[in-house]
Amino acid sequence: MADKLSAKTQVVTILKTMIMHVAVAGTTSYKTTLAIFMDFIELTKNSYAKSITAFATGGQTSATQLTKRYNRVDTCATSNDSVKFLQAYAGLEQELFNNTANDLHVFPYSGDKFYDKAINEAITIPAYGTIKIFAYETLVLNY
Repeated sequence: MADKLSAKTQVVTILKTMIMHVAVAGTTSYKTTLAIFMDFIELTKNSYAKSITAFATGGQTSATQLTKRYNRVDTCATSNDSVKFLQAYAGLEQELFNNTANDLHVFPYSGDKFYDKAINEAITIPAYGTIKIFAYETLVLNY
């Protein structure tokens, strides 16, 4: 838990520093700086990745990390190859499309869980299936 808090604190500090540098470095006003920051957030929120390859033989430890808002797995060589979502924090949203003919194992981040599963337990996304997750709180993913 301390690591998750520390990571969030670091992100907030970095973002505050970014805003300060943009406002100080140029002739931009705070309002303009805030608009730039909101555009950055919007880009991050709507980011996507395609051509993702699921980790062969499955498992959470080496599962391919999904890093974008929208994710498309195009390679899942055998059933139950695996990917994992980002670490859960309140407000996290991610979507995954399994664009393969095999079932795909999807894990939460290590130490997290899907709301109706045990900690670190995977769920299966069928061939050509989609899942959307949302975290209302830290450590728990809802779908």
